[in-house]
Amino acid sequence: AVNIVSLPLVGVVVLLFVLLATLVWAWGGFLDRHEHDPARVRAAMFIILSLATVAELALCASGVTHSVVAWVSVIVNVWGGMDALLRFPAAHSLESFFSLKQFFLLVVKTFAYAFGMVTFRKNLATFLAVLLINIWGMPVLYSMALPMDPAEQVVKD
Repeated sequence: AVNIVSLPLVGVVVLLFVLLATLVWAWGGFLDRHEHDPARVRAAMFIILSLATVAELALCASGVTHSVVAWVSVIVNVWGGMDALLRFPAAHSLESFFSLKQFFLLVVKTFAYAFGMVTFRKNLATFLAVLLINIWGMPVLYSMALPMDPAEQVVKD
């Protein structure tokens, strides 16, 4: 078993980007097969969001983050992620309240993790993983899932 914390930081970052690229590739394959089935795509995204939330709560339960980070994660995942999934596949302009709220929540969650790690230096690899996969990677997956055809974008701002 490889202990990710013992790897040099550069190696960890490379592994995280490889993992993120693999997730994006796998998600793209799923979307290619189900691009005209928004209910199935939404259900898959609900599962992904649920798994991310459980992972974030596990970080708190194992003492990697302070409890306030768990609260911030749950609030952001419900008010941001769940809201986005309930509206999917609606189109939103970058200037809409929805988009501004989503960006604000991502920044809040990023700062919560940056300042809420129990021992930041010891858990730097964990922080980078959460940052790249859970915080900033999830919106990439959501953006990839949005239909390109305006007729399939159910609601517009």
